[in-house]
Parts: sequence; structure tokens; C-alpha cells
Amino acid sequence: SGLGSNRLDISSNAGRGAGGVRMSASSFYTLNEGDAEAIRDEVPEVQYVAATLRGSAQVVFAENNWATSWYGVQPDYFALEGWTMASGAEFDVRDYGGGSKPVILGETVRRSLFGDEDALGQNVRIGRVPFTVVGVLAAKGQGGFGQDQDDVILVPLETGRRRLMGAMGLPPGAVQQIAVGVGRADDLAWAQEQIESLLRQR
Repeated sequence: SGLGSNRLDISSNAGRGAGGVRMSASSFYTLNEGDAEAIRDEVPEVQYVAATLRGSAQVVFAENNWATSWYGVQPDYFALEGWTMASGAEFDVRDYGGGSKPVILGETVRRSLFGDEDALGQNVRIGRVPFTVVGVLAAKGQGGFGQDQDDVILVPLETGRRRLMGAMGLPPGAVQQIAVGVGRADDLAWAQEQIESLLRQR
């Protein structure tokens, strides 16, 4: 219920073979962006769909640095996660092409790197890659498991794949998770059934 009553999260069930033996990285990433698009197109009860990648990184501004989690996201992610902007804006349509390097900071990261300074328009490094701050998320505070929900940064999905996961050699279009929001809670079980059937076919 902490995820919302209309919410489903889809993760890969691969990654371990018989007897719990670890599989290669490519076998773990069995979900892809095409799966997210197919859910959007073929399951009418679904209102929002967002595929994501995630990782951890050191973010640097001037002499300040902060270790945090990054998420590579699609446009519906903001609605699914209930994120609003404290300043700046969500990613532009063009940002999702993967060529540009915008980043949106959670409040904890913003405060740790910039203190009282304005973060918008500033350049930060994520690992070794320079990004431009285009927005700051409105603070959420502590989550249901005691975690700091504001200790996060967001980048467009393709940017995350190309710039932050490049060395991992992911399969084309691979994602780690697909989040789905169903328009009516009453349709949740039916939508889950349809999505499971669709993904088995794919």
C-alpha cells in the first residue's frame, strides 16, 4: 500500500540459474523498453508506464561530493512516484533522446553539494561525466522503510544507459524494472493478469 493502491512493479525473475548459480549480466536484464511500450499499447487499463535503470555514483560540484543513487527514468516516472518540482522543470521531450546530459537532484543531494546556493544551471559530475542541473525535486522526507527519499538523482533513461552504465555492456534497450499505474484500483488484478500474459508472449 506504500506504493499506492493502483501500482504494479515488474522486475526480472532471471539472474540465477539452477541451484542458485549466478548468470551473466546479460541474462539478468530480460526486460526492455519494448516491453514497457507493449504494456502501454496493449493493456488499456494502464494509465502510466515507466521503465527504469538504477545505480550508485559519486556526484561532484566544486570541492563538494556526495555518494547517492541515480535512476534513469521515462516521463511517467514522476507521476508514478509522486514527485513534484521544487525548482526547475521535469525533463524536456528532447532530453529523452540520450544525447543531452541533464540531471534533476533530490533535496538531500542539492543541499549536500550546494548548501544555500542555487543549483539550477550548474554543472555537476556524476562519476566522470558532466551533467547540467535542470531541476530540484520537492522534498519527501523519510520513506516507509526509514530511507531518505530525497537522497536521489534522476537522469533520462537513455542517458543513464549510455553515460552511466556504458561499461556494463547491457543488451539493447535493457531495463531493470517497469513500474505501472492502473487507472482504477478495481482493475489491478485484471491488468496484472494481462501484463503477465503479454510478457510471457514477448
